[in-house]
Amino acid sequence: MGYISSFCGPQGPEFIRGFLAAMKIYAVWNHGKEWIGSPEKELKQAQKEAIIELGDDPAEYEDEI
Repeated sequence: MGYISSFCGPQGPEFIRGFLAAMKIYAVWNHGKEWIGSPEKELKQAQKEAIIELGDDPAEYEDEI
C-alpha cells in the first residue's frame, strides 16, 4: 500500500480524473517539463503511479495524462 492509497483506498474513475487534475494544477515547470512532489518526479510518471495506486489502469486515462 502506497501513500495515496493509504489515504484514499481504491477509487472510481471520477475521483481519479479529479485527482489527476489536482496534480496538474500543483505541478511546476522546470527545464521544459512538469514536476510534482518531494522528491520531484515528472508529472506524467507520478500520475501513472497514482492511477495504479488508486486501483485502475493508466491506459484508461491517456486523455487526462
